[in-house]
Amino acid sequence: GLITGSLNPQPPAPDRDPIDVIIEQCVALGAANIELVNVGGETPPAVVDGGRFGQVPDQMSPEYLRTREVLRQWRIAQPLDRYQEVRRKFAKAGLNLFSYVWTVSDDYTDAEIEAGFRQLRALGVRMFTTNQTRVTVAPKIAPYAEKYRIKAAWHPHANVKDPREVATPEGMEKLLDMSKA
Repeated sequence: GLITGSLNPQPPAPDRDPIDVIIEQCVALGAANIELVNVGGETPPAVVDGGRFGQVPDQMSPEYLRTREVLRQWRIAQPLDRYQEVRRKFAKAGLNLFSYVWTVSDDYTDAEIEAGFRQLRALGVRMFTTNQTRVTVAPKIAPYAEKYRIKAAWHPHANVKDPREVATPEGMEKLLDMSKA
């Protein structure tokens, strides 16, 4: 198996779906189990003055707040047909699309989290891997993980001095104690 983020980036091809290129690369490598980094398609709106790795910045400028809300509304409004199309393409190629990478930052709203879980369900994955998601967001994620029966796999980091980060055995135990999902 592989995470699609480990594939060599390809130059943009306006006449090709980036998912088709990813699938071709997976097949050529003999990979069978795939963790997808993104569904391609429309580019999300940019956030100005954002924090590191998609997290909330320490100081939230008016421009950050404005552009973050634009991104939030864009995420919530994403049609599910693209996610279903991606699922069909992986299935047709005989690839097991089992996981998706999704960072849920500290300022995600319930509507934004719910939209993300609907997208995961449309992708047909049974789990997702967080990237920069913090322990503090887990109580917001757990009810949706249970509702949609999609498990969260927590990606740890090395910042052991910040109790919000998934970086210590205690942090991981805290996450696992919140929910079986």
